[in-house]
Amino acid sequence: MANISDAHGKISLYSNDIKVIESLEKAYYHLKDLCYFTVLSDDKIKADDYFMNDFKYGFKYSFYGAGRWSYDINIENFGKWIEKDIEDKDIKNLLIANDYLIIYDYEDIETSEDIHYKAKVQVIHNSGHPILDQKVQYIEYHDC
Repeated sequence: MANISDAHGKISLYSNDIKVIESLEKAYYHLKDLCYFTVLSDDKIKADDYFMNDFKYGFKYSFYGAGRWSYDINIENFGKWIEKDIEDKDIKNLLIANDYLIIYDYEDIETSEDIHYKAKVQVIHNSGHPILDQKVQYIEYHDC
């Protein structure tokens, strides 16, 4: 059995359609009941960073999550989990039809395997493409 990592930090969601942001929030909420999860805080704030030049809406959330071995596996599998585990076709269709950006800025610790790192990762989805075609790009990664 895999060891569980403990991650916490900030997640930012950006889109030109507020319903996309709401759909991503719903996806995180639904997927939190799985073994490896991400829980967004209720205290979201409006984003005011340079990504707002490209998107009409942006919100930042605190989060905590658990990953299998390391949390980056959650990030890499988020699109696959939406496809597989979200039954609401409206959410899937809305996500497919729109551009969105997700930024993770977090710290991850898995003590039994001596994993401890900080990372900043962006997930980019281009409209008209399957959710599975999201691009995951590591902006920063530092062992602690």
